[in-house]
Amino acid sequence: MIVQKFGGATVETPEKIRQISTRITEALTRYQKIIAVVSAMGKTTQQLLQLALTMSPRPNLRELDMLLTTGERISASLLTMALIEKGVKAVSLTGSQAGIITDENHFNAHIVDIRPERLARLLQHHDVIVLAGFQGVSMEQKNITTLGRGGSDTTAIAIAAALGAKACHIIKEVPAIFTADPKQVKSARFLKNLSFDECARLTFWGAKVLHYRSVKLAQRYSIPIFVGPVNLDSEHGTWIQDQFEQTEIPMYEKPHFFAITAHRAALKITIICDSCLDAQTQIGTTLKEHQIIDPLILHVYQSDRKKVNVLLTSPEEVIDQIKNLLPHQSRFTSVTPTSIVSIHARPVTSPALQELVIQKIRPWAEQIDHMFVSDQGMHFCVPPEHHEVIIKTLHQLLETAESSKE
Repeated sequence: MIVQKFGGATVETPEKIRQISTRITEALTRYQKIIAVVSAMGKTTQQLLQLALTMSPRPNLRELDMLLTTGERISASLLTMALIEKGVKAVSLTGSQAGIITDENHFNAHIVDIRPERLARLLQHHDVIVLAGFQGVSMEQKNITTLGRGGSDTTAIAIAAALGAKACHIIKEVPAIFTADPKQVKSARFLKNLSFDECARLTFWGAKVLHYRSVKLAQRYSIPIFVGPVNLDSEHGTWIQDQFEQTEIPMYEKPHFFAITAHRAALKITIICDSCLDAQTQIGTTLKEHQIIDPLILHVYQSDRKKVNVLLTSPEEVIDQIKNLLPHQSRFTSVTPTSIVSIHARPVTSPALQELVIQKIRPWAEQIDHMFVSDQGMHFCVPPEHHEVIIKTLHQLLETAESSKE
C-alpha cells in the first residue's frame, strides 16, 4: 500500500482530475491499495478565504474552518466519481470520517491521534480511498478543524504512518524540490536527494514545496517522501529520507551550500518590553484576543534595553490582519514588512563559507537590515522589493560551486 497526495494545481480542473484518476488506475498495477489525499482545486482555498473576508475582516476561526474544508471535499468526491467511472473500487472520506483527531486550535490544528479502524475496514473492499486533506475533528468539542495552509501534506504523512505505508508520494505540478524557487531563479537545479533534517530546514525557512510539519512527522515515523510530477515519465523527483546509497567519494566535513529559500512576506515587529520572552508572550496574547492565528516566529532579538524585535511570518491574509491590528496596540512601536532570505549549507556552515556569502552580497549591504547565523545556514532580513535580487545573487554561489566540479 502507498499514500499519494495530489496538490491543488494537479486537481485544478475536471480534466486534470480525470488525468489523476488515470494515473491512480495505472498505479494500481504496482500497488495493491492506494490512499489518495487531495488538496482543494487550484486556488479554491484562497477564494474561500476572500469570500469569508467579505463577511468579516477577522472571521470567526471555527466558522472559517467549516468553510475552508469544503474545498478538499469537492476534490475528493470528484476524483472518486472519476475513479468509479473507470471501474475502480473507490470511496471518499473527510478527515473526521478517516479518524483524524486534532487539538482545538482552529485554522492551525495539530493532529493528536489517528483512529484508522474505518480506513482499514474500507480497504478490505476498496482499492482506493480518496481522502480530503487539510482537515480533522477536534478531540473535545468535535468541531471540524484545519491543519494550516499546506496541511494536506501533513494529512498524507500522518495516514501513511498510521497504516504502515511503504512511502508517501507528494505529486505536484513542479517536478522536484529545487536549489531555489525556479519561478525566480531560472538556473535553479533539482535536488535528487534530501535528508529529513535538510528538507525540514528548507521548508521552515520558506520553501513552499512541502508543509514543514509534514516533514518532521515523516522523520519521526521514518516514512520516505517522494516529491515528483504528475508525469510518470519524468526523470525528475526528490526523495526525502535519511538513508541513501553512497554514489560519490565521501567528502567528510567539507561544507558547501546547496539551496536558497525565502519568506517573501514577513514582518519585523518592535515591542517595548523588558525581555525576548515577554515580547513573544505579548504577541501571542494580543493575537488570540483578536481571533488571529498564531504566526510562525522565526527570530527574536533585543535591539536595546527596552525594545525587542520579533521576526515572524504567516499566510499573507494573516500578515495583513497583523499589520492592521498591532500598530493600534500600546507597546508595539512599529510593524514593518520585510523578507527573509536564507542560504543553506551541508553539513554545516564554516567561517570560509560565511566569508564567501558576505563578499558576494556586500554590494547590497545597505539593504540588509539584520542577519543571523544558525549551525547550517545564514539568514538575511531585507526589504521585500529587494528579496529576489538577493536570492539570485546568493544562488550564483551554488552555480559557481557546481561548475567547479566539472
